[in-house]
Amino acid sequence: MGEKVDITVTLKLRPATYYDLVDNANKYRFGTMYFLRSGVTGQFDPQPYYITQDTDKIELNRYFKNNQLFVAMRHFDDTEVTITPIEQQQHA
Repeated sequence: MGEKVDITVTLKLRPATYYDLVDNANKYRFGTMYFLRSGVTGQFDPQPYYITQDTDKIELNRYFKNNQLFVAMRHFDDTEVTITPIEQQQHA
């Protein structure tokens, strides 16, 4: 057995969007990890939760409507994309 190593992991969180929780067919995205923020204290529960078949969908919807659901930011969440039409590129 090797040495015990303590590792700290830091996640940036953002408010969950509707499509973080469901797909284009409006089916829940099973396996999605989310975090809850208390509606009373504003503190985050450090425990990650996952959407499963057993998830109480009424509770999940209530958390979502109350802005209490957060998901991990992805590397492209901070990226702003600007699309320039081809016509404008040719005249630039």
